[in-house]
Amino acid sequence: RYVFEAANVGKSMTLPTGEVDTNQAFADFLGYTRDELKGKRWQDLTPKEDIDAAEQAIAPLLAGEKSATRFEKRYAHKNGELLWADVSVAMRRDADGNPLYFMTTVVDIGTRKQAEEALRRSEEYHRLLAENTLDVIWIINLDLKFAYVNPAITSLTGHTPSEWIGSRLPEHCDEENFGVMAQVIADEMAKGPEGGGVIFETEMLEKNGESLPVEIHGA
Repeated sequence: RYVFEAANVGKSMTLPTGEVDTNQAFADFLGYTRDELKGKRWQDLTPKEDIDAAEQAIAPLLAGEKSATRFEKRYAHKNGELLWADVSVAMRRDADGNPLYFMTTVVDIGTRKQAEEALRRSEEYHRLLAENTLDVIWIINLDLKFAYVNPAITSLTGHTPSEWIGSRLPEHCDEENFGVMAQVIADEMAKGPEGGGVIFETEMLEKNGESLPVEIHGA
C-alpha cells in the first residue's frame, strides 16, 4: 500500500467489474481528486471508441491465459483532453485462482506521442517536397547502388524511379565520368563528419544512351 500511494507514476487497483482505486499520481494525471474517482470505472475514463481494444487486451488475463500484459491506450482527462499512456496490467488472484483485481501501472507518454506525430508530419512534409520538386533527389548507398530516387528522374533521364532504384552509379555514366564521380564521393567520405558537401559538374547518360550534362550537389 505504501509503494502504491508513494509511486510517482499512476497506479490503480481495478476490479474485474471496472471500478478503480487510484493513487494520487493517477488522479493527478487524469485531473480528478481521488474522491471524484471513487465509484468510477476505467471505462468511464476511456474514450468510448477505445474501450473494445482495451477489453481485448485484458481479456486473456481474466481468462487465466496470461498473468500480465502491456499496451498503449488513451484516457480522457477531466477537461476532455485525450491523454496517451503506457499501461502495464497484472492480475491478482485468490488461492482458488479467482480474479481479485488488476494491478495497473500507467505512465504518461503524451510527450513521446507528440514527438512521434511531429516526426511523422515532418517526414510526410519532406516526402511531399521530394516527390514534387523538379530537381532530381536521390540516395545512394556506399556500394553506389541507388536506394531512393524521386519522380523527377523521369523528366531528366527517361527512366522511371522503379527502373533507377536498385541500379548502380556506373550504369548511368561512361567510364571517364564515373571515375570522376567515384573520386569525388571517396574524397567526401574521407572527410567524415567534417565534410560540408560538394558541388560539381559531370555528365550522365539518358535512358536512350545520350550524354546529359548535370550539376550535382551531394553530401
